[in-house]
Amino acid sequence: MKFLLREADGVVVASRGLLEFCRKYNKNEERKCYVPNSVDLTEFNPRKYKRVNQSHDQITFAWTGILYSFVNWKLLIKAFAEMKNTNTKLLIIGRGPAEKILEKYIIRLGIKDRVKLMGWLPHYEVPKVLASADVASIPSHNTLYDACKCPIKLSEYMAMELPIVSTNIGEPAYMIKKIGCGLVTPVDYRRFADAMDIMARDIEYWKRRGRLGRIYPEKFQNWDILSIKLVEFLYKVVQSGFE
Repeated sequence: MKFLLREADGVVVASRGLLEFCRKYNKNEERKCYVPNSVDLTEFNPRKYKRVNQSHDQITFAWTGILYSFVNWKLLIKAFAEMKNTNTKLLIIGRGPAEKILEKYIIRLGIKDRVKLMGWLPHYEVPKVLASADVASIPSHNTLYDACKCPIKLSEYMAMELPIVSTNIGEPAYMIKKIGCGLVTPVDYRRFADAMDIMARDIEYWKRRGRLGRIYPEKFQNWDILSIKLVEFLYKVVQSGFE
């Protein structure tokens, strides 16, 4: 890996964490190009979908992803159980090797009636489900792996105008703080629960903040803009090379 980073004519990274990692082994900034993930803003558009939960009497939180044991879903579940506001629901969209462990954990914490495990969904159905949520969540570990990720869920949540509660790790934390479309907490389930309660208390305000999340990719991080940036970088690598 170190050899490849040192010798490559060009390196494309999807997160600022990866960019910093690459800088340790390759000091030439012209050899690196930051191209974060994005999504189809036409499909991931809240105005395309009729919201099922029109009132905010019950606040719905959502998480999407693969249920691996190394994913910090436990922090989210524990935080949800810790919330003072119990008129809430949590949607877990995805499956994985740790699904049975997750189910037992939910039962042990006594929140089975408020957590809905939705399993795998075709990707085209994900925005419809997210449209029924009020708040999205990104719980991460304080690891190099999580610090370097650019999770596609971040782009999906932003495109769907969902305010986001995230741990203060990596690309999600950077984007949320930069745009102001959510709350960032330490890797601590109690602090995460506090942030969830803050949003639940004033969901209309946070929904307005969530709309900022869509404005940013529309202006700066959509497929058209990113594809042009990538093509220009690759052209420069192929045509000119680097000394």
